[in-house]
Amino acid sequence: DMIQDVTLYKSGIPARYGGRISSVMDIALKEGTKEKVNVSGGISPFMGRIMVEAPLLKKKSSFILSARSTFSDWILKLLDDIKLKNSRASFNDLQGLYTIDLNKKNSLSISGYLSHDNFDYYRQNDMHYSNFSSTLRWRHSFSQKLISQISAIVSNYDYNLTTKDDSTTANTLRYKLNQRIFRADFTWYKDDRNKIE
Repeated sequence: DMIQDVTLYKSGIPARYGGRISSVMDIALKEGTKEKVNVSGGISPFMGRIMVEAPLLKKKSSFILSARSTFSDWILKLLDDIKLKNSRASFNDLQGLYTIDLNKKNSLSISGYLSHDNFDYYRQNDMHYSNFSSTLRWRHSFSQKLISQISAIVSNYDYNLTTKDDSTTANTLRYKLNQRIFRADFTWYKDDRNKIE
């Protein structure tokens, strides 16, 4: 619900994404409304979702918050297979974005994403993984032609796989990926058809 645009680069990846060799999926979030409160959501047999967006300082700042969760375990309980009946599968995620216009030339935003997935197959394989990321971004306009964007980014990925069907071969595999990024992007609009990043 929070996605405004998605661009997939499979070849000819722009230099601003660094040395990626496979592909890049650029996901742009939409900002919350600065006019009025909006609430939307949906529910299905497997999951539910809700999104709330609202102004905090009218026409100056806004937030948008989206959450999803599954409740598919109840379907597993209805199955005849004893192993599936006693298994678990679930996910949930939470995403938010707050933006504020400090003045005509400066704006600040902070965004965050948190997710957790869990799959446990009848006391044999138990898999958990979670993601967390947050970005603090300052946008400054030097002029109509030169704009900067300074970002501080934190991202964590945690994966845990436990095999427990046989006590003699039971094991746990766990790994983490943590990133801390500081970046400064500048865009110069040379004319209506050309820009330099």
